[in-house]
Amino acid sequence: QRKNDIQDYGYDEQLQYYIYPNGQCQESSRDQGHVLAGLHNYVAIAEMAWNQGDSLYSSLDNRLLLGLEWSYRYNHNPEYHSSVVTIYNQS
Repeated sequence: QRKNDIQDYGYDEQLQYYIYPNGQCQESSRDQGHVLAGLHNYVAIAEMAWNQGDSLYSSLDNRLLLGLEWSYRYNHNPEYHSSVVTIYNQS
């Protein structure tokens, strides 16, 4: 089992923690380059699984699609920026 004794750690890059239920990525407050790189790494993993007969695309109620939609909407629609007020808080 992975160690998680570092304070505020323990998420270990799981999809459920990387993309919040509203579609916003945990790195959205960092910069969009890291957000899109992270999301597309998940797409690459999902494609590998798909080629082996498993679907990760539908995991967590299509969370990967939700994350892609949120990020593309944010990056391609300046009006959407004003509707994003706070970063999603899971606690």
